[in-house]
Amino acid sequence: MKFFQSKAFLVALLVIAAGTAIYFMLAKPSTPGYIPKSTPDNCITMTRDEITNSWLSSGWQIPTDANYIPSIIFEPSVVGGNIMVSAYVVDKNCVEMTGKRINMTIGKLPTGQCSFPAGLTLTKTRYDFVAADVDPWGDLILFNFLRLLPQADPTDPTKLGFKVEFVKVKGTGLETPVAKGDTKPCPPYCPTQTR
Repeated sequence: MKFFQSKAFLVALLVIAAGTAIYFMLAKPSTPGYIPKSTPDNCITMTRDEITNSWLSSGWQIPTDANYIPSIIFEPSVVGGNIMVSAYVVDKNCVEMTGKRINMTIGKLPTGQCSFPAGLTLTKTRYDFVAADVDPWGDLILFNFLRLLPQADPTDPTKLGFKVEFVKVKGTGLETPVAKGDTKPCPPYCPTQTR
């Protein structure tokens, strides 16, 4: 009974309470359900909820697990003058996992339509998840939405590629990229892809 009245017990209780509070503050993005602002950078987006609910099952980040997802494929197109990007995940053999396509949200700008840079060939591109995209608990890092920024592909400047940014919204709506990377053309980076 004396242990529960001791300073050690109180310190342990404070550490547990503080750790629990910090965990729950970090467990979800700061503004769930956030709709990205209409800006040129936010033309092509999808939410963290879309990604986690549609794609990520337990073990998605473990290479030996059946649910392992190493990459996202982005497939751009233009339909009726409007840009579109279909996103889906592939397995370790770069084969599309069925039933997991997401048509990304294409924003409407006050000054005009979203567009791809002129003169670039539209081709599928691949983004490989990296260690910086995963938190210490094996979950996708905390962010509100993923955005694609169209650019010429660094490995083939004739093709459309994307800069991928995981964006967290803080406070009154400040959008800050917390992780980023570039896509790669697919093929050649998806040699077994049949579609």
